[in-house]
Amino acid sequence: MATQKTSIWSKSKRHSKAAKVAAFGLVLGQLFTAAWAQPCHALFFGYNQQAEAYKQQGDAARDAQNFSMAINYYTSAINLLPYDAAQNLADLYYARAIVNDVSGQYQRATSDWQAAHDNYAKCVQQGQNQPGVNVSYDKEYEDELGRMITWRATENPNSSNYMEDGPMQRFSTPGNIKVFIDTTEASGFSYDLRYLIFQAMYTWCSFSGSPVRMTQWNSADGADIIVQRANAAGQIGFGAGGQTNAQPSGQGNFIGKSYTRLTTSGYSGSNMSQADKDRLFNLALHETGHALGIGGHSPSGLDIMYFKSPLLKLSDRDTTTLRMMYQ
Repeated sequence: MATQKTSIWSKSKRHSKAAKVAAFGLVLGQLFTAAWAQPCHALFFGYNQQAEAYKQQGDAARDAQNFSMAINYYTSAINLLPYDAAQNLADLYYARAIVNDVSGQYQRATSDWQAAHDNYAKCVQQGQNQPGVNVSYDKEYEDELGRMITWRATENPNSSNYMEDGPMQRFSTPGNIKVFIDTTEASGFSYDLRYLIFQAMYTWCSFSGSPVRMTQWNSADGADIIVQRANAAGQIGFGAGGQTNAQPSGQGNFIGKSYTRLTTSGYSGSNMSQADKDRLFNLALHETGHALGIGGHSPSGLDIMYFKSPLLKLSDRDTTTLRMMYQ
């Protein structure tokens, strides 16, 4: 989306990239793409070291939830690069598209997604003339972003909810959803991280009029939602930090059980930075939406269920959508 990544902004050389833009319109029972994921291309700003510095400052501003500042830094980096720096420009437009979306600048984000798409296409063209250069992932970005741009043209990011943007299912007993968060060193989380994850999950229960209630369960047996750490290659799709598989119960439009995997830098939170903990909180918050039955993604970057949301709270559209699902 099979290499696990501990940071959404991890870097690897162009010929060994392992990333993929999230697909849209995924259905329940499939693997859902997580938030906090971005192409992990190398950003080698040989053309201009100042552009690289601006990119790093933009990343830091984004991590601090200062999206307007991030936009300014990414813009400064873009403006310093020559037109033929396609790889770097593609990744910068991608990064700026996300922060434009989460700032509510939908049309500006759409323009950035188009620019990212066009530069990935240019990478493919450039790479075809360079023996030994693997352009397969650039081609995937080009194709996926093309589909996303077409999808965005049909969406209304300002509607009161996003019920129509993906298949919706639900638990038959929303007032008693049992959550098991693995604490084994092999595939789980330390107790401090389990607490953080459940805090994020319980956010979906704590807003006014929430139709769901969750309790922690001490075993995978009998649990409705099972949360584990991604600890092996291939468990999480390219470019993603977490995935959820919501399995139907076989009776009506109900979920039988949801399985969620989240990526962290390790078992324990003792050596994690606050930014890393925020990323884990964000992943858990987003994936819980899928675990509760939200099958697709919101077109609005203001919602936690936006496909690359870096947010740490629910929007009114998130809460309205969940209420409507469980009417």
